[in-house]
Amino acid sequence: MRKRIISIIIPALTALLLSFSATAMEYEHELVSETVNFAWTVEGENIHVMLSAKTTSWVGVGFDPEDAMKGANFILGYINKDRNRIKVEDHYGDRRIGHKSDTKLGGTNDIITSSAKEENGVTTITFTIPLKTDDKWDKPIDPSGTTRILLAHGKGRDSLKSQHRYRVVYDVNLSTGESKKIK
Repeated sequence: MRKRIISIIIPALTALLLSFSATAMEYEHELVSETVNFAWTVEGENIHVMLSAKTTSWVGVGFDPEDAMKGANFILGYINKDRNRIKVEDHYGDRRIGHKSDTKLGGTNDIITSSAKEENGVTTITFTIPLKTDDKWDKPIDPSGTTRILLAHGKGRDSLKSQHRYRVVYDVNLSTGESKKIK
């Protein structure tokens, strides 16, 4: 009986804490697109980000692509409510239309903190990453200049391999919050 109670309480507490941490921070800037919200604060050598989208699949952001998705530093994530599992990963745009986990490419996962929640058909992830890493798959992010940002969310299933349902591109100054929609 005791083990059964513990097996019920621990997942419930975990879900509560994850839900709280996914929205606990106040963000300095916010960019609202049709279905994806991108909020962020640059603090010292790090950027804190919250992404939310009207989806029960993944949400993601790509920083500074060279050609379509190629060359971008991606952070993508989702929560599988059935398994009470969160996945937030650091990826690199290794081809024009595609990306792989930095660790699968021989790099490092440079996410400092992350959380996720899914509520009322909206998936939200939060994460903190350094503006500059030693990983060859991460380009430095210059908050004072213009950074091209790819925002997207998946369709259907909880998998970072599923294709996006929605995608939009902006040029953003991460220090001032100024933005311009590109496509």
